[in-house]
Amino acid sequence: MTDRSVGDGNGVDRVGGAPAGVDEATIGQIFREESGRSVATLIRVFGQIEIAEDAVQDAFALALRVWPRDGLPPNPGGWITTTARRCAIDRLRRDAMDTRTTPNLMI
Repeated sequence: MTDRSVGDGNGVDRVGGAPAGVDEATIGQIFREESGRSVATLIRVFGQIEIAEDAVQDAFALALRVWPRDGLPPNPGGWITTTARRCAIDRLRRDAMDTRTTPNLMI
């Protein structure tokens, strides 16, 4: 069997198809470096501190599950910010649906 690099389509190369694991310490370092920037970006986008902070926390929780399996993305800060933005949008949509459907449940 030969050892060869295998790309995963996200710019992360692996040798022989083995997962490129990322440990919690690395993710913790990225959190310390990027969380403030991501929260600030989301506050500018959504105008709500609570939603921004919660979304960034959700994104890092997802990173703890995904990055050890799939490897570190080429731009971890961008990945966190993009994922957090999507989490915030999902939360706002859920909240809007709850507001619209709750009165109907009282009937």
